[in-house]
Amino acid sequence: RIIATIAGYPYYYGRDYAGAVRQYRLVIETAPEFSMAHFRLGHALAQLGRFDEALAELELSKKLSNDRDVVAALGRVHAMTGNRAAAEAAIAELHERSKDTFVSPYALATIYAALGDTGEAIMQLEKAFDDRSYWIIYLNVDPALDALRHLPAFDAIRHKARL
Repeated sequence: RIIATIAGYPYYYGRDYAGAVRQYRLVIETAPEFSMAHFRLGHALAQLGRFDEALAELELSKKLSNDRDVVAALGRVHAMTGNRAAAEAAIAELHERSKDTFVSPYALATIYAALGDTGEAIMQLEKAFDDRSYWIIYLNVDPALDALRHLPAFDAIRHKARL
């Protein structure tokens, strides 16, 4: 399940979202309770603008795993749809969770980027770099950060990360 889900990453990060959807759906056909496939499917559907489907997949993933990254993904998709209140609620939930467990600032950065709050998004990416978040490896390819790519501060983080 994990390998089959990861096989969808080149599609997703290569901007072939329809290919990613096909791959993630193949995983779900054989493992319908595998949260990671629903999580990744939600991301791909959001990039295709299929927000209702994306939110449904992410809600199912959250029900199956209650993972903090799913909360961030939900917040990002809500921000993409203009539902600022739901996006801010996700941010608040992540801050609350951070009292008991690690929450990567990278996850928060993706929500802030979708909200158009580029200053806060950059600040969170700086923190993610300082925390050595493994998500930093996706800086060059993560569609969630496309709104930041034109910023010199984003390039500075990429340079520090040697990407």
